[in-house]
Amino acid sequence: MLNISKKNLIVVTVAIVVALAGGIAQATPVQWTVASGGNGHYYERMSSANVSWTNARTAAQGLSYLGNSGDLATLTSAAENTFVTNFVTNGATGTSWIGGTQPSGSEPAGGWTWVTGEAWSYTNWAAHEPNNGNGGEESLELYSSGTWNDLPDNWGASSPGRIGGYVVEFVPEPATMSLLGIGGLALLRRRRK
Repeated sequence: MLNISKKNLIVVTVAIVVALAGGIAQATPVQWTVASGGNGHYYERMSSANVSWTNARTAAQGLSYLGNSGDLATLTSAAENTFVTNFVTNGATGTSWIGGTQPSGSEPAGGWTWVTGEAWSYTNWAAHEPNNGNGGEESLELYSSGTWNDLPDNWGASSPGRIGGYVVEFVPEPATMSLLGIGGLALLRRRRK
């Protein structure tokens, strides 16, 4: 019979739950917990100097956390915007791309949408924005203050030092949340024995 300590059993159980959820967990994403009034999503700022909005979105969609695919963050409320500004982009170098875009020719303020299709009902534009100041400003930039600006897609590549990265949002699927809940119950049960 195997002699496994309770501590080792807990470590093995966590490893199995993480593996079943879709891979090895990263330590970087920050969760906006439901208990704190959030949506349960995870957010991570990826540093990538001089990246275009399109390339940032492609990279974000190629990322995964706990089996959940990423996309550029959609900040659909003041509370979510504040959370990302305070806990994800705080202290970051440069500004960050987020998941707002608009169809060509609808500048400056028309047609803005979130990449996820969520309602465009909340905005946090900086003063005098959006303004289409450089022409073709169809991509959304998040300042470190939490306000927004419209910029051309390739601004990161054409203006070194301005864009420092992008914010990725990972939305837990119900099945993943259930699996993690089951794993959590197993851990609690093991600890009580």
